[in-house]
Amino acid sequence: LAMQGRYSYRESLAERMKMLDLNPHFLAEALAILRQKITPSFLRNRDFFQKNADHIHIITGAFIELVWPIVSTFGLKREQVYANRL
Repeated sequence: LAMQGRYSYRESLAERMKMLDLNPHFLAEALAILRQKITPSFLRNRDFFQKNADHIHIITGAFIELVWPIVSTFGLKREQVYANRL
């Protein structure tokens, strides 16, 4: 329905989320996996991110509940992270 323009992005995402039947355990498991996937170049630039946090914005189609716990450790600002909410 979304591909036909009969659902908004928000409605489509809500329908998909219902099908996943997520619980907090899945979120913790996903975060553990994601923390292992941070690229070496991102880790090397931690100081840069911290020094320039006022000027860095993250725009992603991912979920804030997965993004924020990771990028917060780099000193970035929550109000400058734009993501979907679970």
